[in-house]
Formats: sequence, C-alpha cells, structure tokens
Amino acid sequence: MTTATQEANGTRTVYDVRGMDCAECARSVATAVERLPGVTAANVNFGAGTLTVDADEHSTVDLTPRVLHAVEVAGYRAVSRDSEARIESGALLQERRAQLAVSAVGLWLVGAVVSVMLERYDLARFIYAAAVVAGAWTFGRAAWMALRHRRIDMNVLMSVAIVGAILLGDWAEAAAAAALFAIGNLAQSLTLDRTRNALSSLSKLSPSEAWRVRDGREELVAVEQLVPGDSIRVRPGERFPIDGMFIEGSTAVDESLITGESMPVGKQPGSAVFAGSLNGSGSVLIEATHTVAESTLAQMAELVDQARGGRVHFFFNDAASTEIYTPAVVVLAALL
Repeated sequence: MTTATQEANGTRTVYDVRGMDCAECARSVATAVERLPGVTAANVNFGAGTLTVDADEHSTVDLTPRVLHAVEVAGYRAVSRDSEARIESGALLQERRAQLAVSAVGLWLVGAVVSVMLERYDLARFIYAAAVVAGAWTFGRAAWMALRHRRIDMNVLMSVAIVGAILLGDWAEAAAAAALFAIGNLAQSLTLDRTRNALSSLSKLSPSEAWRVRDGREELVAVEQLVPGDSIRVRPGERFPIDGMFIEGSTAVDESLITGESMPVGKQPGSAVFAGSLNGSGSVLIEATHTVAESTLAQMAELVDQARGGRVHFFFNDAASTEIYTPAVVVLAALL
C-alpha cells in the first residue's frame, strides 16, 4: 500500500510513501521514478517513508501524474494522504499481512506436531502446503514485481528456496522458510510503522492555529503566518504554537516533550518557552522568537527524520549486495 501526496517547493516535490517495509521496496520506487523524463533526482528516505523528486526547472510538464503512475507500476497503489480510504485500506492491509504471517507460523508448527508426534505424513504435507501459501502470500507479490523489473532481491531468493524445497519434496523446510520470512518481514514493517507514526505525532503536537494579539485585539491565524515579534495569547491547557518569550502572565509549563523534565516548569516574563509545550493554569502572552519552521520542535522532527533517513544508505547497500549475492547463490545451486 502506498500513499503519495506532494509538497511543492520550486522544482522539488516530496511524496509521502507508505508501505516501503523493505530496502528493495524503497530502491524499486526510487529507480522507477528516476527513469522518468524531466526527473533529475529521486531520493527515498526509507525511515520516514518519503520520496523527494527533483524536476528539471525548465520542464513545463506536470510530473505528479507520472510519478504516481511510476509508483503504482513499481507495485504500489497511490491515493491522497487525506483520503479515508488510504487510512482504512492501509490498516486493513497491515492486519491482513499480520494474520497471514501468524497463520503461516501456526500452520508450520501444527504440521510439525502432526508429522513428528502423530506420524501422519500425508496430512502434515497438506498443512505445510497451507503454511507455504499463507507465508508466501506476504512477499510473493514483491518477488514477482522484482522479476518484472529484472531485479533479483531477497524476496526472489526466498521464493526460489521455497520452490526448490517443494520440488525436493521437503514440505517442512518450505513451510519453515515461508513462515519465518513472513514473520520477519512483518516485524520489520511494524517497527517502521511505529517509528513513522511517532514522528508524525511529534509534528502534530504543535497547534495549527494561534491567537495573535495586535492593537489589543485577538485574531485566530495559522501558525505559518506568525513571525518573530508577534504577540500570541495562550490560554490554560493549550499548547504553545511557537518558540517565544514570556511578556505577560505567569504559569507552569510542561516541557517534558522537549527537555525530558517530568515536572512542570514555572514561567514568568522573560522566560523562554518551546513550541509544543503544554500551558498550565495561567493565561499568558508570549512574543514569538522564531517562525514555526525554525522552532525547536520542528528542528527535532527534522533531525530525527534525517537520522532515520541516513539509515537508507545502509539498507540500499545491503540491497545492492543482495542483487549480487542472490544470482551467485542461484547459479551455484544450479551447478551443484
């Protein structure tokens, strides 16, 4: 499942890509988009699940439909970030993969019991076959898409291993390979989704609107409109929309998100406050010291994003080595 939306910044467009739970997935997306006419670079942040596309500044062609189509051709489905269908289908896909992976492991274990303890080998073979189908269903499509793009990755290697075990009549080995690989992929996918959701939650802690005070009057504006020097009213129980300095009122502020301090910190005129911090019981007035993009919270999110994105080079190197290792294994197996 892939969701793609865009944030245009000149000739650069950032797409949100969901479902990249393996390095090969991210690599296939980047490769497919880089081949498009008018695209000068396509970089995948595997950790954050984003695709950044740099277009030729002289190009007048709208690349968005082509990029979305390339993502779909790579084996994913692109829909709007705000679409309810995306949220529901994404959760449904993850749940289905989890059910299949767990079922594969369960069937494999049941087959082992039936084969070893009950010595019902014919029955065990059918149970092992069901485990193979359930497990391979979670990565078989990825293997097929890799072959379509003339790539040999770990999904292809595992598929070949499973087929080879079946041809040799070793259904127990085939079931074990399918079940364990499926559960491993599921664990990796869940871990990535958890970290991506954590970063998304971090960026949403800062409110999208703020009460700006001008000439004694309060007006509700988007936080993107705030500039250093603006006066902002923050009421009890609200989160501070931007980094600032107290100019009126006193309160206790929960800054545990930023500083890790478990106890609320007392604030008074002249005290600094961070965006995303939670106001206590006082109605206060602060003066913005940074824009929302320059806030401490935004910088934290960016640093985490970059740190996780840096890991993609490791994953890509691993994927590249797999493309060499896998054909070598297949050739050696054929020779033997």
